[in-house]
Amino acid sequence: MPCLVQVYSCLNAHRNYEHDDEIRMAISRDEVRKIAELARLRFSDDELEKMAGELEKILKYIRKLEELDTSHVEPMSHVHIDSEVLRDDARLEPTSRDEALSNAPDSDGKYFRVPKVIE
Repeated sequence: MPCLVQVYSCLNAHRNYEHDDEIRMAISRDEVRKIAELARLRFSDDELEKMAGELEKILKYIRKLEELDTSHVEPMSHVHIDSEVLRDDARLEPTSRDEALSNAPDSDGKYFRVPKVIE
């Protein structure tokens, strides 16, 4: 599904607001249907109604977040500073066959046995 910012932008661009009060309108089923179509999702009529309510809650929360002063917050590409932290490569001793097979639910002493899935 498109990210929430894209959904929010799509809805705001589609609605052509003239007054801030109009932003408070509920999301229509047609708007949900359009977003679902863009995301290649299909919803029943009941699901469309439920999704409209859910999207309205999300957009209400986004509108609440827009009230925050973020002028002092530096833009970032990721929420975690250390997002790419990986452990150092270290050579480890390989697991022996006997040790690996000791954890198997079934083996023939040399290989793992698994249930047959293809006839």
